[in-house]
Amino acid sequence: MIPIKKHFHYFKTPPIILFALSLIAGILMPISPWVIMFFLGIIAIHMLLYHKSVWHTILYILCYSIIALIGACLYQKKVNDYATFYQFTHKSPVTITGTIIDKSDIKNRKEHYTVITLMASTIQKNQEIKNCNKKIIFYCHNNTEQCIVGDIITVYDIRCTEPLEPSVRMYQIKENIAATLFCHTMRYSVINHPHWSFDRYLFNQRNRLIDACKTKMSDNSFLFFTSLFLGNRSYNKEKMEYMNESFKRWGVYHLLSRSGMHLAFFIYMWQYLLSYIPIHIRIKQLLILIISFIYHMLSWPSIPFIRSLLLGIIQKTCFFTNTAYHSLHYLTALCFFFLLYNPLYLFFLDFQLSFSLTFSLIWLNQLYSQCLHEDSINK
Repeated sequence: MIPIKKHFHYFKTPPIILFALSLIAGILMPISPWVIMFFLGIIAIHMLLYHKSVWHTILYILCYSIIALIGACLYQKKVNDYATFYQFTHKSPVTITGTIIDKSDIKNRKEHYTVITLMASTIQKNQEIKNCNKKIIFYCHNNTEQCIVGDIITVYDIRCTEPLEPSVRMYQIKENIAATLFCHTMRYSVINHPHWSFDRYLFNQRNRLIDACKTKMSDNSFLFFTSLFLGNRSYNKEKMEYMNESFKRWGVYHLLSRSGMHLAFFIYMWQYLLSYIPIHIRIKQLLILIISFIYHMLSWPSIPFIRSLLLGIIQKTCFFTNTAYHSLHYLTALCFFFLLYNPLYLFFLDFQLSFSLTFSLIWLNQLYSQCLHEDSINK
């Protein structure tokens, strides 16, 4: 037992970690019944770590069971909503009304597409109308000049085909995409063109930033800048795909993925610049928070980026309120609420790597700090 005590260092786990694991078990249960063993393992860990009364143990087990049931229901609801959409649109043309939230151009040697992302509000088939809060993505060749971000339009004679690949279906459910359609000419009418739209304002500001960077950077620098620091991989997509293959060949493809570390570098750079300005530290932290939020609004966010941004906001909030900041606890809480918002995140690599790697780094840092503390006590 002495070597174990010498080399094993216990670290404080977040109280919410077993609730997060219960939610994960519940999300996985509709897919594999063997996950029930994982859930029983969570209960066994609770009974080993927390020696309380029988009634407390029963209460916690009941809470774990309820959270696991919530996870299973949320996953099933997402899948059922997607299946209901295609049952309604199966083999019949529909009319979709919604708001344009994004518009971009994709060019390659063979074809030129205009990609329009529509946040659908209603779907009509014959005389039947259903509400919808999902994205419809159109790849069009022409007749899209009047489509502007922020406009409310109605698109006619839309035929939706459910993708055959399960991985594509899972990705669409995760991104809240109901359908991806390729059409030569899109028949539509503009229902409402607001004089000012916040979505349109952000869209124009992003395009201005892209155009300004494109004129001041070389092709490769612009390619990496838009991909890594702005999160947009659609510009010069053909060259980006060639770059992806080159990085895959050398086993360094992960360097092209946008992670929360890019936001950390961004914040560190501003902290370094603001250190030369003689103003109060609270004002500096507030400026960094505002600049980070503006950076988020002018870029195309991803799960790792949003996770890093939310952790940064929580850390700054703890600083302003003089509250202790426990990164491991808040990271676990964010993981829990991310999965409550969309349980399909669990099945994709960006979510898995973002939270697992960050959790591992924070745990190793905490373990290293405990080792240093124990060494200082022994000396």
